[in-house]
Amino acid sequence: MDSPQSLFSDLDAQADHATTGLAAGGMIWRMWGEGPPLVLLHGGHGSWKHWLQNIPVLARKYRVYVPNLPGMGGSAPVGETIEEISAAVAAALDELGLSENYFLAGFSFGSIVAAYILDAHQTRVRHLFIVGTAGFGKVDMVTGELRRWQETSDVQARRAIHAHNLSRLMLHRSESIDDLAIDIQADNAEHTQVNNRKAALAANMGDCLDRHPNVPVTAIWGAEDVLVRRHLDERVAYLERRRPPGRSVIVPTAGHWVQYEAAEAVNRRMLDTMEAADDVAGKDSEVPHA
Repeated sequence: MDSPQSLFSDLDAQADHATTGLAAGGMIWRMWGEGPPLVLLHGGHGSWKHWLQNIPVLARKYRVYVPNLPGMGGSAPVGETIEEISAAVAAALDELGLSENYFLAGFSFGSIVAAYILDAHQTRVRHLFIVGTAGFGKVDMVTGELRRWQETSDVQARRAIHAHNLSRLMLHRSESIDDLAIDIQADNAEHTQVNNRKAALAANMGDCLDRHPNVPVTAIWGAEDVLVRRHLDERVAYLERRRPPGRSVIVPTAGHWVQYEAAEAVNRRMLDTMEAADDVAGKDSEVPHA
């Protein structure tokens, strides 16, 4: 079995790399595959590795764009509000030359950023996937249950803390907290320069989605997501009230980091949704014979 580090390095080696916004310090991007464009935004204290289990599958049919968001994974910080961060990501997509319409997905904090990108690209986002979002409705905070890894320099002690934090916030099943998950958590946390909690709490994701009612939305949660599992009904009801209604997918026995813990289910739902949209677009573009 390949080691976690070889999985990172092999997938990284297959990517095209770019850095946008050099005047502001730079946002790091990786791109895989060919086909219609799909943009994936990771969560807070994260990096592109939040999507490690999804990129190889999605890139078989799509051109997948994944940044390290500002202040994370080596990308320079940009502003302190969701509006500033989302505007920077939208501008970076323009800089990369992504002028066509695209699919957009955001995980956790990235789902809020993705929603606010609609303000800049409302006519260009073909479908919005919000994964593990706590961005609207009630939230159960678990910060008091998390431990600080910064207070020890011992590598194994840090790994134990990262495993603990995964169990309290990110993953539901104990077997999901494997060496790969711990390596991702450790690398992400230890290369984060910013704390976006205040920006996330100040954002109004519901209002943002309401400003763009014509953008199709699919929300995906793990049924055991500790942040929202007691409040999923109100989120589902909100999406059902949209016109057209948003879709809600609740994946059994998975936690907050649902696209890692239940990668096959999340990949299948995203692919089915995007392929259906591609089919419709293809039929719309057909010119009837005289």
